[in-house]
Amino acid sequence: MEHLNCKQFVEFLDDYVAGAQPDEVRRAFESHIGCCKTCLEFLEAYKATIETSRKACCCGHKEIPRDKVPQGLINAILKARKAGEDS
Repeated sequence: MEHLNCKQFVEFLDDYVAGAQPDEVRRAFESHIGCCKTCLEFLEAYKATIETSRKACCCGHKEIPRDKVPQGLINAILKARKAGEDS
C-alpha cells in the first residue's frame, strides 16, 4: 500500500491509534497525515476524544458504591438493557 486517501484513512484510524497496523499500512497512514492537514486535525481530535473519555470514566475508584447510585437510575438502566435485548 503506497498511498492512502482520506476515506481509507478513516477506515484505518482505529488500528493506527491502537498500534495494530502492519508496517506498510502505518507508513502509508503517516505519509497521508504528513500532507493532509484535515486528516491530521481529525486524528488529533480523535485522540483527544479518547483521552477525554478515559478521564471522564475514571474517577479514581474501581467501583461506585451501590448505595451512592439512585435506585431510579439503576432501574432505568436495567429496563433499557432489557428493552435492547428484546428488540
